[in-house]
Amino acid sequence: MKTFADISKKTKLYQEVDRLKGPLVYGNVLCIDPSIGSSSSSPGWAYYQSGQLIESGTIHTGGSHLELWQRARRLANALHVLCAEYRVDVLVYEDIPATSGFNQNAIASLLKAVGIVLACTTSSHVLGVHPASWKNYVRPEYKKGDKEDAIEIGWVAIGLAKHIESLAGTTERSSCDGDSVPGGSNRGRRRSAR
Repeated sequence: MKTFADISKKTKLYQEVDRLKGPLVYGNVLCIDPSIGSSSSSPGWAYYQSGQLIESGTIHTGGSHLELWQRARRLANALHVLCAEYRVDVLVYEDIPATSGFNQNAIASLLKAVGIVLACTTSSHVLGVHPASWKNYVRPEYKKGDKEDAIEIGWVAIGLAKHIESLAGTTERSSCDGDSVPGGSNRGRRRSAR
């Protein structure tokens, strides 16, 4: 298993995480494993606050018996609720490559889900993580699943941000806007009625 010390500073993931390390470590982070919903897959989500997993789950889009537009609408509505509820500073999502080993219908469906995820975010920052990138750094206890993928995507992004911050010898917390401030951000989680 690779460690965060193994990642090259020249990679896109390292550079993007370095740019967003303050909000990733100290902010409100929503992680999405995209899916439009099918008989075997649902969109997974995980919410981290100040680097700690707070809550996670799956978004029920109604399954493959519903039309694509109906599942897309359910996904969009659920994402709007999650972004509002958690006052998201950073949205982290699995950035599905347009060319992959999956069949073309599966890729088209996943890319539509990614588009919905990006269109529905209200966060100040967005981080796409390639599947091969996050899967290189999963924990030994990781088990494949929709919710579990979202949790692990977040764990990798936040873990790498903490690693980068430790290399810099940071003694002050970075704010959610990327500025360094003593004591860090005061942004908290805001709950809304579901």
